[in-house]
Amino acid sequence: IVEKMCKILIHYLSFDRKISETSLCDVLKILARMIPQISKDAAMSHMQTVSKLLGPKKSGPGILFLETRQLVASVIGSIADCCNGYSALKTVAHSLECLSAAHPKHIDEHNFDEVLPVMNALCGTSDKSGSWSYIAKLAIQTVDKESQFPNHSIKVLIPLMYSCLHFLYDSDGVISRGAFNALKILITTSADAARMQHESKQNTSGDEWVKLIEFSLVPYLKTGLKTKNMSARRLFLLLMSTVARSFSFYPSVHLYGDLNLLIRDDDPEMDFFLNITHVQLHRRSRALLRLRKMLSASNVEDNKSCREHIFSSQSMSNVLLPIAMHPIYECKERTEESYIL
Repeated sequence: IVEKMCKILIHYLSFDRKISETSLCDVLKILARMIPQISKDAAMSHMQTVSKLLGPKKSGPGILFLETRQLVASVIGSIADCCNGYSALKTVAHSLECLSAAHPKHIDEHNFDEVLPVMNALCGTSDKSGSWSYIAKLAIQTVDKESQFPNHSIKVLIPLMYSCLHFLYDSDGVISRGAFNALKILITTSADAARMQHESKQNTSGDEWVKLIEFSLVPYLKTGLKTKNMSARRLFLLLMSTVARSFSFYPSVHLYGDLNLLIRDDDPEMDFFLNITHVQLHRRSRALLRLRKMLSASNVEDNKSCREHIFSSQSMSNVLLPIAMHPIYECKERTEESYIL
């Protein structure tokens, strides 16, 4: 009966439901008390739905009230308690509680003494407690063959990833930059694991890392490119360039490895992503001009030799087109005319 009640309540934990903040808090409080009474498999089946509440809402920030985010963290903590001995999920739950910590003296302000150590730990090396690799190793070391949801899955990192994506919209530069650096490390860590698996078939966790980026992170990056928040959009663009650079060796078109052609590590002045996110207008104009020349040259060569375009249709429609559309709608001054054109 308790499991059936949890399934009914879980359906209310969606941004599409558009329920009031008070009702959402009530549902989360009930779930936090009920989940420890259900089976481990049933508790883990609710993990994804609960975790999404920590992420962005479409092309904007998600839940802003820290009290509500603390309740979401408490539900994930209840799931961790239900899975006895799952140290990786307990570590994630503790990190989420710190990321949602409120300032003891100021209303709805972050407690930087709690938030920043977690973000800095995520950027650490594999042997550092609290890092992406460290938590993943804890998950891999825990083996439960009887469970329908194996504990070795690195999907346990998803709640932290969603929280960092939400923080990219934060008006406080310290928080948004910390989240950006943490996500950047997650991408490079995943790429390293995937490369090891690609080069030698011994590392079986490589595919899981790729799926984490391709199916969990990248869809949010694509949505973030459409946001009207210019500061957040800049971070999403730079993260997309990190994905393209890190996974240029991987064949999936949904990882946008072909966009690596626009990245110039040898000459930052010619790097498309660094220029398009630059504060100076003429640098952003230069980025679009270089892109136009590349596409024009590609079209001419394609007509002559019937070769494929240098960029896939996915890269064109999901990344490059949204970038080119923003100036048309956002520029309002005459001095920005060259940028629009």
